[in-house]
Amino acid sequence: MPRYYSKLQSVAHPESATGELLSEEAEGSLTPEQLADDVARTQEKLAHLRREQEMLERQKRDLEDLARRQGEFQVGREELLDKLTRGLAFLERQTADAHRRVEQLEGGTGNFRTHMGALEAIEPTRWSQAEAGKELTRALGLLDVARNDYNQARVKLLGPEADGSDAVDGAGESGRANEQPFLYWLKAGFAFTLPLLVITLMIFCILCWRLWRVA
Repeated sequence: MPRYYSKLQSVAHPESATGELLSEEAEGSLTPEQLADDVARTQEKLAHLRREQEMLERQKRDLEDLARRQGEFQVGREELLDKLTRGLAFLERQTADAHRRVEQLEGGTGNFRTHMGALEAIEPTRWSQAEAGKELTRALGLLDVARNDYNQARVKLLGPEADGSDAVDGAGESGRANEQPFLYWLKAGFAFTLPLLVITLMIFCILCWRLWRVA
């Protein structure tokens, strides 16, 4: 067997290196120095192979960790993109509604100011007797228009609290709320003391009956 082939076999199969070296010694009558050099070279090759194996194992772990993190990123990105898409659609709807609300509020504000200016400008005391009927008809028409616009805005924009109607209701509810605990405790106290009153009345009747018997 050629010597170089034997060395290749020792690198490919480190566990058989010693056997191959012994075979070489038997075939080629290697000197101890040559055998020591071959053993040292074989050990060096084995150490190199181990380092390469460790490096490949580290590369494998790094690739596995990279693949795991990439998978986490893909899943997390899909989930977050779905949430962001739905959230963006919601915010866009809210923004559009807010814009419409602002437009309605601005329109109502301008309309109220126009009506206020028109109604405040009416001075019945300055009307002459001849023009009083005509001016009064016009003023009543402006008043009806303003009242109609106010009622519509009250439903759409203002709510019942704008004219203080809820304050009266709130006061009534507060009064009823304050009244209910008083009535409750009054009834509860009467219910608690009723048995005691009955027992006291019975004892009093028995004592009166005994005193009457003695007399």
